[in-house]
Amino acid sequence: CYMRESMQSDVKKLYPVHFWDELNTQSPKFRQKYLSYRQYGDATIFDVLTPEDLKDALVLEANCMESSYIENLGGGKFSIKPLPTLAQVAPVNGIVVSDLNNDSNLDLLLVGNDFGNEVFAGRFDASVGSVLIGDGKGGFEVIPPSKSNFYVAGDAKSLVKLYGSNGDEIFIASQNRDSLCAFVKVPGVRSTVHTLSPSDRWAEVEYADGKRQRIEFYFGSGYLSQSTRKFTVPAGVKEFVVHDHKGGARKITSGGI
Repeated sequence: CYMRESMQSDVKKLYPVHFWDELNTQSPKFRQKYLSYRQYGDATIFDVLTPEDLKDALVLEANCMESSYIENLGGGKFSIKPLPTLAQVAPVNGIVVSDLNNDSNLDLLLVGNDFGNEVFAGRFDASVGSVLIGDGKGGFEVIPPSKSNFYVAGDAKSLVKLYGSNGDEIFIASQNRDSLCAFVKVPGVRSTVHTLSPSDRWAEVEYADGKRQRIEFYFGSGYLSQSTRKFTVPAGVKEFVVHDHKGGARKITSGGI
């Protein structure tokens, strides 16, 4: 259902989002209850479904529809922050977190769309992929495809990061019933690729300027996808400490970077 103002007043009421034809295919009850589209169009959700119909019904409520990221504030506290408006134009299915412009801040690659929606609503196909450059403070700048050269306009689902034989970062996006899209990050400052073990869970990175960063490693991400279990150590890192799921840690100093 959705909310809009009633035709008779400025009071907002809930109305069914599905067309009358859609309901008619589900039950003969609705065919008998309304005689015209106009009559159904004036009916609120509580006119369509009576208190008796709703008795013992399971009612679910969704109140956060934005594509967002969750910031771990520490101490068991978290904060949900929505992504920029241009990242909200379609569903987001695939996400990869990486430092795309070599400024030591984490950036985002997003792909989405949904061509399998119900016919009456149509496709959710406004996304052509997104590049979001992070400022290190929780904010992101959306880079248009004309500048980023990242363009995935189909029924995009998964997105993963792999590495070439020379250490280049390669991003692979899948599109349902369409071709794979491959993108190579433009080489920047010298970096080292570190291969993770299956038990590694997160790493703490310390830069030469004293800045610290925590990066988590996952099994699975986005839509049934899994990036390679490797970690790019950029130039300018003093050391990084990799922690495993048992609480163990191993330090790699700048001598090995």
